[in-house]
Amino acid sequence: GNNGAASRSALTPPTATSTTTSAPAPFHAPPPPRAAIMVEPFAVFDEVAENSPASKAGLKNGDVVLKFGTVHFQNHDNLRAIATTVGEAAKSSMPITVDILRSGAQMRLSLRPQAWSGRGVLGCRVQLYNVR
Repeated sequence: GNNGAASRSALTPPTATSTTTSAPAPFHAPPPPRAAIMVEPFAVFDEVAENSPASKAGLKNGDVVLKFGTVHFQNHDNLRAIATTVGEAAKSSMPITVDILRSGAQMRLSLRPQAWSGRGVLGCRVQLYNVR
């Protein structure tokens, strides 16, 4: 009879659940339903230089841009709108809110374009995102 195994599993001590990796993380908000996300990636950050405004903002190579200030996938005008936004922000020294996607996680960073020791006011390259 295999009823011995059944009774043994019923008597599993409750402490066993604390060792599982699927413990709920209460501080993680549930992701919004897929349909609610009306943003699509349209650009990707590349060649982020050390100590540049981009790197100080927390940007990394390969970060995918969902929204760059008011610029999104429908109005970026072949990324020209990003250059305009960066120029205006550098003049007014206002930070740009950048929504990015990194390893599947959405993040919001504050990027402040400004003159630094390197080239440009960002210190990174922004390229068109190729949807595969």
